[in-house]
Amino acid sequence: MPVPRDRDDGEYFEPLKNFDQGTGKLYLGLVRVTGGVGTSLRLLTTAKRYASGFGIATECGFGRRPAASMPELLDIHRTIANAL
Repeated sequence: MPVPRDRDDGEYFEPLKNFDQGTGKLYLGLVRVTGGVGTSLRLLTTAKRYASGFGIATECGFGRRPAASMPELLDIHRTIANAL
């Protein structure tokens, strides 16, 4: 589920409070190069108030990113994964 970088408000995440994942797993696209670790951690902090047991992802995946941006993106991803 993509998470826009400016949606760190509870209203955006509120519907996840009673979300039944069934046999699947929810992944929140809150790993962001734009805004870096700070933005990603802010989104994660809010998400954790409304959901649990979720994974993290980038907002749109890795496929269209310039190769030169990958080290930074992977560093951000690692930091956010450690904060789960």
